Amino acid sequence: MQQVFSTMNVLLRNQRTQSHSDKRLRLVTYSCIPLSPAAGVLEWVDNTIPIGEYLTPSKGGAHVRYYPGEWSHPLCRLHLNHSPLNVLRESYDEVCKHFSPAFRFFFLEKFSHSPQLWHGARMSYTRSCAVNSMVGHILGIGDRHTNNILIHEHTGEVVHIDFGIVFEQGKVLPTPETVPFRLTRDLVDAMVRHSNLGF
Repeated sequence: MQQVFSTMNVLLRNQRTQSHSDKRLRLVTYSCIPLSPAAGVLEWVDNTIPIGEYLTPSKGGAHVRYYPGEWSHPLCRLHLNHSPLNVLRESYDEVCKHFSPAFRFFFLEKFSHSPQLWHGARMSYTRSCAVNSMVGHILGIGDRHTNNILIHEHTGEVVHIDFGIVFEQGKVLPTPETVPFRLTRDLVDAMVRHSNLGF
C-alpha cells in the first residue's frame, strides 16, 4: 500500500507541476520492509499520535477536558449499543446533543503561538484528509477508526496506518462497512472556521 501511495504522490506532484498550483496534495508515507509473507519491519512515524488517543483516551481526552459536563465516550457507545434498530437514528441524534466535537482544539493547542502556523496546519490537515479520503475510496481501504488514523503534531497532516482491510474487503465483514471513508463530526470540526478561537 505504501508503494501505491508513493505512486499516487508522483501523480499528484506531476499534476501540480502541470497546473502551476501551489496546493501541496500528498499522502504521508513510511517505509515497510517485508521479511516474509507474514512479517516485516515498519518505520516508526515520528511526531504523530492516533486521533482517537487525542480525543477519547481512557483518561483526559479532549472531549473530557473541553466538555466535562457532557456524556463520556463509553456512555455514548453504551447508549447506541442498547438502542433498538427502529430508533437507532433517534439515539444517534441524542448522542450528538450530549457529545460535542472537539478536534479543533488539537490545532489550538499545538499551533496557537502563531496564527499563520495555525492556519497552515489546518489547511495541511484538510488537504491531507481530502487526498486520503479519495484514495481510500478508490482502493476500498476499510477499518478507518480513529486509532488507525494518526495526526502529525508538527504539520497537521493525517497519516493512515494498518491496511489489513483493503479492496472493499470491509463490505464482506460480519458487520459490513458501508461508508467509503471516515468523515465524522470531529474530523469536520477541525476543518471549519470557528470565530471563537481568537484568530
